[in-house]
Amino acid sequence: MFSNYLFAKVPLPDPYQTITMEDSMDACIEDMMGSGVMGVICVDQHGLLLSARGSPSSHNAGSIAELALLAEKLHPNSAPVLTVECDSCNVLIKKQDDVTVSIFKLP
Repeated sequence: MFSNYLFAKVPLPDPYQTITMEDSMDACIEDMMGSGVMGVICVDQHGLLLSARGSPSSHNAGSIAELALLAEKLHPNSAPVLTVECDSCNVLIKKQDDVTVSIFKLP
């Protein structure tokens, strides 16, 4: 039979704690920050800003979505990664399902 010891080791979830999709996305973005990453912007397929951290402007959300869409038209059977190289930063853009992530890194 089951002993009370087995059940005592399993922590019970807080019934008032809710975890949303945004919480999970924000946690992933926080993990990416650092090690040369200046900022991260996540947008949906329409260019709607989902989350942003760091120095890049959230006004770039629509442009990021459009660049990912154009790259997808060039290579329709794959998920291309765009690299934009500037003097101040490098931008990596990738669309996965309905979310496009752009990472702004130091050059």
